[in-house]
Amino acid sequence: MSLFLPCYLFAQDEPAFVTYTTAHWDMSKTDGSNDEWLALAKEYHEKVTMKNELIMRSAFLIHYFTEDNSEVKIITGYKSWEYIDKAQDRSDALAEAGWPDKAARDAFFDKYDSYMVNVHADEIYRVVPGAKAIVTQSTEPLVVYIQEIQRAYPEDGTTEEFRALHKEFLDNTVHKNPFIVGFRNYAHGWGSDNRDFVEVRIYENWGAIQSGFDKNEELTKAHWPDETARKAFFDKYDRYFTGYHADYIYHSVSELRKG
Repeated sequence: MSLFLPCYLFAQDEPAFVTYTTAHWDMSKTDGSNDEWLALAKEYHEKVTMKNELIMRSAFLIHYFTEDNSEVKIITGYKSWEYIDKAQDRSDALAEAGWPDKAARDAFFDKYDSYMVNVHADEIYRVVPGAKAIVTQSTEPLVVYIQEIQRAYPEDGTTEEFRALHKEFLDNTVHKNPFIVGFRNYAHGWGSDNRDFVEVRIYENWGAIQSGFDKNEELTKAHWPDETARKAFFDKYDRYFTGYHADYIYHSVSELRKG
């Protein structure tokens, strides 16, 4: 598999892989409430996710502006590929420790699981260097803008050139943009399409999204003030993408965040 997947080097506190799970609320459920679900989710988060040393990061995202209002995203970060399976075994052990009585444990998970349908989709992505750590004083749910992009592989391109172009773009736009309070970037690791390239931009509120786009345009012109040089850069950079992308907006559940 390593013959086909790009290699990246990370600092020790950065995950190398994430699982990217799409799950769905059971919209037919009538005997629950948002407060009950959140209480159950927080209990699991505190007893399992937060105590699982093999899970470096975790985020739970709820539909805000997507084509499916039943959709949730669960993004979980790991230090290595092998930790993905090991983390599940560790979570199982922590669940047994957190609810030592089997009947009570079964009752908890029956209630917790009843909020979701028994259907979900999983992808595994490699984490691409260039993350921007989340820095915000906001206590409100953060707005998470996800753009799913298709990579292209030009015959005259190289991994080294793409990395350099991508780094230059991020360093001079996203990382200087005060409206983007956090950024993550993922590339295909295991899934149905090796062109997958996902950008996650985090904002404090809905209005900051447009402000962030405007600021990125301003920063782009500031870094490449000469129009000819700017066009030359993006002509070269854009060769590495097909031009297709899809956009989704979620809001985070701050109580269920790790890392």
